[in-house]
Amino acid sequence: MAFLDQFLDAGVDVEPGNWTAQQETETAKLRLVQELVTVRHTMNMKRRLGGDASAAELSADKKIAKSVYNRLLTIYETWGGEREDIDRAYSLATGETEAQEVDGDWSRMDWAELLVEGAQIDWDAFWEAKKWYLKQQVRLMAGNAIANNDRKNGNRLANRYTNEYNSLGDVLDVMTGLERENKFEEI
Repeated sequence: MAFLDQFLDAGVDVEPGNWTAQQETETAKLRLVQELVTVRHTMNMKRRLGGDASAAELSADKKIAKSVYNRLLTIYETWGGEREDIDRAYSLATGETEAQEVDGDWSRMDWAELLVEGAQIDWDAFWEAKKWYLKQQVRLMAGNAIANNDRKNGNRLANRYTNEYNSLGDVLDVMTGLERENKFEEI
């Protein structure tokens, strides 16, 4: 069985002709910008967990945020993004930079909502949602890549999704105390 075929799900609706690897890449980059802004805000907050949190809890939360941020940044770069994009996005979110020059997909972002999410992030819930999303997305992408006869790019993108899942799992499963699940390939 080819790498891409293991993710194929017959129950996923695909429309031949309505998918490209470039669209998939741009969507992933936009999602990662949003996640990076959210996690960077979490990382930059002084006492995010509140006044009752112990020094050990605050330290652990900060360590998780930094580790997740660094992993997401590396993942973003594998999708073709640049670190400067994240600096610019965070400046826009925090109001340090005027949003005059924002266009395209960034113009539709709710920057304030991303900061709220960063202030309230629950790492267990974040990871559960992220695992579900990545599993669903790779299935959808695999179906679309095969339906559009683009296995080469489909394999490349499936590899990126599985690497994202495994890389974040290595950090979040350990740091949040969850029992390490099987790697992505065994969904």
